[in-house]
Amino acid sequence: KAARDVSDLILVGHSMGGLSVPLAATGLRVEKLVLLSALVPRPGFSMNQIRAAEPVDGHYDLQHAHFTDLGDDVWRIGPDTVRDMFFNDVPAEITLRATRNLRPQCYRIMREPTPLELWPDVETAYIVCRGDRAVNPDWGRWVAETQLGVEAVEMEGGHSPFLSRPAELAA
Repeated sequence: KAARDVSDLILVGHSMGGLSVPLAATGLRVEKLVLLSALVPRPGFSMNQIRAAEPVDGHYDLQHAHFTDLGDDVWRIGPDTVRDMFFNDVPAEITLRATRNLRPQCYRIMREPTPLELWPDVETAYIVCRGDRAVNPDWGRWVAETQLGVEAVEMEGGHSPFLSRPAELAA
C-alpha cells in the first residue's frame, strides 16, 4: 500500500521473486524491473510448464537433495541443499547466518499459470550469474533476449550475489 504513493520505484526480483515483480509493476509507478537470477513468467503458462519444456534449472547435480514437504505446497529446503544450490560461493559465516533466516516457501506459484496477461511496459534488466546452480545461466541469457528483448548483464558468482559479491552486484 505504501508503495502506491511512491514514483520511480525499482523493483528487484530474485529467483522465484521474478514471478511476482512484473505483477507488482502492473499496479505501481515502476521505473524499472531488475530480474536477478530470476524465473520469468510467461502469460498462459505455469513456471512448471516452462521448466518442463525449457532448460530453466541449473546444471548441477546436488550432493545433498533434502526437501521436506510440509503440506499445502509448502516446502522446507535442508541446509546442505541450500548451501550447495543457493550459497555455493558465499563465505561460510554468511551462509550460516543466511541459512538460519530461511523460512519454508510455498511453491504453488510454480504450478499455477501466471495471472500476468502482458509484460508490463516498464524498462527491464536481467542479471545472469555465470556460476548459478539454481537457474541455468544459458536460459537466463536466452529468456532475456527472446522474451524480454534485452541483453543480459552478466557477472561472476552463484545464485545469491547479494551475499557473495554485494559490491559487484550494486555496481
